[in-house]
Amino acid sequence: MNFIEECNVVIDHLDAFSFKMIQNEIREFQNLLLSTESTQSHDQVYALAQRNIEELQYFQLPKTKVLIQNKVLELIQIHERKFQCFNRIFNHMVSFANAPIYEFERIWVNVQRQGEFIPLHQHSGVYSFVIWLQIPYIINEQHNNDFNRILHKDRTSMFEFVHIDSFGKLQNTRLPVDKTWEGKIAVFPAELHHQVYPFYNTDDLRISISGNVRLSPKNFI
Repeated sequence: MNFIEECNVVIDHLDAFSFKMIQNEIREFQNLLLSTESTQSHDQVYALAQRNIEELQYFQLPKTKVLIQNKVLELIQIHERKFQCFNRIFNHMVSFANAPIYEFERIWVNVQRQGEFIPLHQHSGVYSFVIWLQIPYIINEQHNNDFNRILHKDRTSMFEFVHIDSFGKLQNTRLPVDKTWEGKIAVFPAELHHQVYPFYNTDDLRISISGNVRLSPKNFI
């Protein structure tokens, strides 16, 4: 387990059983995705531009949802003991007699082809997470291609958090996510801005799982 203290992120590994179960469920629709037109993106931002919002789909994981939720809740407790983000945000607003109750807004699958990216954004809820499931490249190969040298300056394929330091200046914390990160999971405050840069030179899919966790209304009954 690792901590990125400058932006309050916890990174851990899924256990082998959970990772295998999620991989098996992903395979059920991966062949369908590969058979779609190469110009059609399954990233939510591009999908909104290409299709009517009524047709926008979130690929979900009903069979392994509970495995994912249990791991995320475990890491939220570790995150709070380490960073006390929840306590700093809410202790002046409401007092909890017991540990707060969380619920998941949703869990979805992100699928991207080469050249696609996710622009800078933040999530709703209190905590968010990402699981890297399939990353079809090695980071050094991405940083040695022409796209990186001309366009992105060592940002190609990176996962990046954007946050403010103690002097009020914007800082970038980049994760060199590649094939060696498959099965890793990160939990972080939902308001933490982040983005994902495009990758190149492979027709394989980049697949990750994301989700948001919010406070349950049961806390206030």
